[in-house]
Amino acid sequence: MNNKDMTVVVVSCDNYEDTWEACSLSLRKFWKDCPYDTILVTESRKPKEGLFDDVIYINSTDWAERICGAMKQISSQFVFFMLEDQWPVKEVNQGVVENTLNYMKQNGEVGIVYIEAEGLGGTKQEKEYDDTFNEIVFGSPYRLSCAPAIFRRDFLEKATEVKCSAWEFERKRSFDEVGKNVVVLDLKKTIWKRLDAPGAINRGKWVPRMRDYSKTIGVKIDYEKRKELSRSDILKLKLKGLIFRINPTMIVKIQNELDL
Repeated sequence: MNNKDMTVVVVSCDNYEDTWEACSLSLRKFWKDCPYDTILVTESRKPKEGLFDDVIYINSTDWAERICGAMKQISSQFVFFMLEDQWPVKEVNQGVVENTLNYMKQNGEVGIVYIEAEGLGGTKQEKEYDDTFNEIVFGSPYRLSCAPAIFRRDFLEKATEVKCSAWEFERKRSFDEVGKNVVVLDLKKTIWKRLDAPGAINRGKWVPRMRDYSKTIGVKIDYEKRKELSRSDILKLKLKGLIFRINPTMIVKIQNELDL
């Protein structure tokens, strides 16, 4: 854990402490050659000993304020941003991570590189940038996203200076001037595979795939504490997704205008 160029930051909160063990074990299993320190960000609860290299405690209920406060305590130029339930379930190509990091070092205008090619916010909206990357242009919905990505630490700090939830960060801050002069890219070839499209949790409930996956990594899940998505939950989410994909930009702007 000697590479100080980047820090892996697992953004979480006390209410999601039931994800921490699975997240840590998955990172160790599928990113075995990760040379960066891994830091958990939460309000106050302590994880089990040894799950993370360090913990940054920010006593705030505001999602963005916790991230901004954490960025002020991190010295690396870059951070690998991920939510606590978006751990990898397939091997991460460290060579691609290093190449992406080097590219960002050499191109100061690039503020974010998402390491997935699945479409942010459930939709594709990129334009070709070069042989390796696509660009997500200013004005695109979910340009600022909670998807796993390499951020310039100072840009992530600036982007989270305004208090907001994770959803507001994606839906509203994506259109703010804060990111107008920053180039945002994503890899054409995904190097990060989540358990499910949203991660291991969707709308506050475990995705069904977690039942089998938890057994493979030896983690016991308390389904009394956090329920599993029901069939009706899944159907509702699929219908919402179909409606959203009709015109993502228009729907996000309507949501923002009506504060839905």
